[in-house]
Amino acid sequence: MELILFLSIDCRHGQRDGGPFVEFTWEGNDEGDPVSGRGWLALKPDGTLSGQIYFRHGDDSGFTAIRTEDETKPHLKASPKAKRGG
Repeated sequence: MELILFLSIDCRHGQRDGGPFVEFTWEGNDEGDPVSGRGWLALKPDGTLSGQIYFRHGDDSGFTAIRTEDETKPHLKASPKAKRGG
């Protein structure tokens, strides 16, 4: 597994196919070696994000991001009211 630390991202946003769209370039490092590339993200009507990320002189990868409920959030439960004597 490679760890990439992004140092800077430059992006431009607009509309494409009727939805929000972002194109970006990025620079960072991978285990101390400089790396850079570009990519894009599009918000689909169903609420998912799809995109592609490209490494300069290297690989590229497509992805889809789907929003889910965060199961680590604490769940609030109603506590029963205490009866007061009287």
